Amino acid sequence: MVKQDNMTWIILFFLAYVAFCSKVFITQLALDDAILDFLKYFYSLIFLCCFIYALTRLDSKEVVFYIIIFVFFIYTYLQSKTTAGYSILALSYFAVICKRLNSKETAGIVLLGNIFNILLVLPFTFFTEYPLYAPDEVYGIRATFGFYNPNIAAMLILTICMSVCWFLKERSRGRITFLTLSTLIIICGFFLIEMTKSRTSAALLLILLAGVISSTLYPRAAFRRLFFLSITLLVVGIIFFQFHSIKNYDPSVPDLNVLLSGRLSLGNTLYVNMGAPDLLYGIDIDSFTPIDFFYVAYFYTNGILLSMLTIYLIIRRIQRIKFDFLEMSIIVITILTTLTERQILSPHCCLLVYIIYSQRNDELLNKDS
Repeated sequence: MVKQDNMTWIILFFLAYVAFCSKVFITQLALDDAILDFLKYFYSLIFLCCFIYALTRLDSKEVVFYIIIFVFFIYTYLQSKTTAGYSILALSYFAVICKRLNSKETAGIVLLGNIFNILLVLPFTFFTEYPLYAPDEVYGIRATFGFYNPNIAAMLILTICMSVCWFLKERSRGRITFLTLSTLIIICGFFLIEMTKSRTSAALLLILLAGVISSTLYPRAAFRRLFFLSITLLVVGIIFFQFHSIKNYDPSVPDLNVLLSGRLSLGNTLYVNMGAPDLLYGIDIDSFTPIDFFYVAYFYTNGILLSMLTIYLIIRRIQRIKFDFLEMSIIVITILTTLTERQILSPHCCLLVYIIYSQRNDELLNKDS
């Protein structure tokens, strides 16, 4: 009975992961509107069915949590006609399922899901209107691999490399095997990312390599409190930087804005026109896009209260767990992406959630948290 129940959660995670990620990837391709709409509704239906069925199997505390999230979601929709909170519902779905799976199972599902995503999306890249290579005023010719933005392709490659390394760490029987295979994967990923000319993803891949090497040399890290403090300061620092920068943006000093590809001026336009984020509900910021500062977009589209609640829950979970160096590097990479990208809310980019919520036989200090 226990094995059957465990398999149910594995299937619910896998189907929802493939459906949601494939939907995200498909929307980044320039396909015929009829085909695109059909695929979006089809994948959304699969995810919704998994979501509803999972709700019937949750405990009372989790149901109450979902009710709270849903109330914020509905209130925001009624106020602003935006469905940005849908991503929070989706990630919370994966989090509660991960609490019922161990880290080896979760790592395997994520890797298998990524393989299926590639197989499902790859054929459509041959029919997209976006070229495989696109000119750039600064970097010259950049590979897009069929997506509308080279940075999206680079981020996808980065997350696949992280998922493979995490799987190898959980499944490999020897350190040398893990180090060798992970290094080969990272080298391949680096060459692909180099084709996209994405500086951010290339730098983050080096952090992953450092995590692989450190995890091989030191299988278990012991400074849980120091890591928690560092992550807390990193998150708070990024939030402060993003909001301080858009509020106090000075057009007469354009160097930093150019370095950040116009993110400061775009964020400042949002702040000047809309003021500070609302406390209780989010707003539609599509008319100001692209807003690539994650926390700026997150607070504006979900409201301050819900945004702070979800960030608190993530940080509190990190406080309770002792990680190895590879897991630390993946968590740091995921958080660093929020500095210049918004893709962390896509399930394929948020390995942080899967790592911190998966069951850990000897590491979780309070299983019921």
